[in-house]
Amino acid sequence: MKIQNYNLDIISEYYISKKELEDLQIEGSAFLFTGELTEDREDCKDFIVGYGGLIKSTITSKVDYVVVGAEYGWSKIQKIHLLNSERNLRIRLLSNADFLRLKERYEKLNF
Repeated sequence: MKIQNYNLDIISEYYISKKELEDLQIEGSAFLFTGELTEDREDCKDFIVGYGGLIKSTITSKVDYVVVGAEYGWSKIQKIHLLNSERNLRIRLLSNADFLRLKERYEKLNF
């Protein structure tokens, strides 16, 4: 239980703020999806690519944003913490709901 609480603290530390979400530009940013999403994963990836973003399959220094769904892997969260703290990176986490808000914002821009 102690490890899980530690990971929850890490998650809350790296979650994107409302302001950051409003300012987030997909074009040129690299995204990784982990866990179960409420929408089809391939559709989510296509959405990112359609707006000029990149999709990554593993946590590396080239990842900018990680969309975290249900049942995500703790090891990915720990790798994000390691990269952010030891390499001074700013990999940010988005919840599934954050991603849906981002998607909605972009879809509104195109109407």
